[in-house]
Amino acid sequence: MEMLQTLIVIECLVLGLLLCLAAGYFYLQSHRITDTRVFGLLALVFYYCMPGILGAVSPTFLRLMVPLARADVLLPLAIGLPLMTASVFAGIFIRFGRPKRRSPKKEWKLARQLAIQYRPGSLFLVSFLFFCIGLVGVYKELHAAGGWFAVLQGGSSAYAEARITGAVGFWGVIIAFIPVAAIGMMYSTVLSQAVPRGLRWPIVLAILAGSIGVISLLTTRHLSVMLLLSVVALLEIRNRVLFRMVAPLLLVLVAVGAVALASVRYSSKAQNIDEFTGNFEQIKVSERIISVIRIQGYVWGGNVPDLFTGVVPRAIWPNKPVGSTINHVVFWEAAKVGGVKVEGLLGEAYASGGLVFVVLEGFLFGVMLRRLPAVWERRRANSFQFMAYGAVILGFIYMSARMGFIGPQDFTFLLMIGQIKVVNWLCGYRVKQESFQRAPVIAATGGASTAV
Repeated sequence: MEMLQTLIVIECLVLGLLLCLAAGYFYLQSHRITDTRVFGLLALVFYYCMPGILGAVSPTFLRLMVPLARADVLLPLAIGLPLMTASVFAGIFIRFGRPKRRSPKKEWKLARQLAIQYRPGSLFLVSFLFFCIGLVGVYKELHAAGGWFAVLQGGSSAYAEARITGAVGFWGVIIAFIPVAAIGMMYSTVLSQAVPRGLRWPIVLAILAGSIGVISLLTTRHLSVMLLLSVVALLEIRNRVLFRMVAPLLLVLVAVGAVALASVRYSSKAQNIDEFTGNFEQIKVSERIISVIRIQGYVWGGNVPDLFTGVVPRAIWPNKPVGSTINHVVFWEAAKVGGVKVEGLLGEAYASGGLVFVVLEGFLFGVMLRRLPAVWERRRANSFQFMAYGAVILGFIYMSARMGFIGPQDFTFLLMIGQIKVVNWLCGYRVKQESFQRAPVIAATGGASTAV
């Protein structure tokens, strides 16, 4: 078993190097650290290679990050890690068939969307309204958990107890309005003629810091990461020379900040070493999933209904199961108090159907990293859409690596996309018809749109 533990550590080192080299290759192509391929590969390094890398540094970390288990548990894990990585590479690098061209109707629809401009006053007011709705969710969740000081004293159990009572419910979901609302307020502040030029950037920084501070009161740290990543992405395309050097540092600060926030969050219920290692537990979680699934059996896609049951408010379905299907099967003691474990891409795939599903989900993750840039890059001439869709896309990649494809985060991203559509409808307008007659051609060739 110690030999298998050592093998997993070596795999983490080698696979981490390969993933970093591939990320570097795509970075040389795009010169952007927030390129979805670069970011997605680095997310895999962070969650699945970092435990073994830290384990190679210290025997103490090794025991915590890669616990010794039975050989029939460690062997599938040792096989699953390189299989998942190879499948991700296949999804990114291998293109089957010729690229599908969009129909003229889709080209026209996309061109009209990219040509949207915004009324700064309306955009600020609508975004502020969404922000206030999100604040209601913040208040409801903190109130159900007993307040911020109760969270510090009670750690994660305060949130688990609040959610199991059904006190939070839908209010905990609408917190997802805050990132796009903050982007809308910042964008409209920069454009507004009513705000003196010297006050615009201080107000923008105040909105950004305030939004991150509000989100950081809760366990939804991924929302603050999404907001910060969208800011980094905009800075990269607007000031490429400067932020080619600064953006990697900013990403490191985002990652360190997320780890620090999670460590403080659970500080009262964990030992000091666990505060840190809890951020790098995907190998340990995958090991637990494999050990239980080998006895209980695969769920064979039984977690797919979670996509739909999670949307139903508990007020309508009082006896709705708490946590995901895999949580109930594997982390049953955590599921009893609300379910706080996240399965991760590797763990979710193995629970669904063993190593075959590890290959399948890894390949889908790689295809997603390859296809999403085309959706996002078309919007780079429209700063609001670029930041808003960037938050959703980067957030989905980040959460897919950390939690898997199926979970409550899916409804969060659909809610955010719906919010963007509503903002475009209420606050946007299109220039005269003749000014975007060429738009379908522009969209097809990847040129700049007429949006501000």
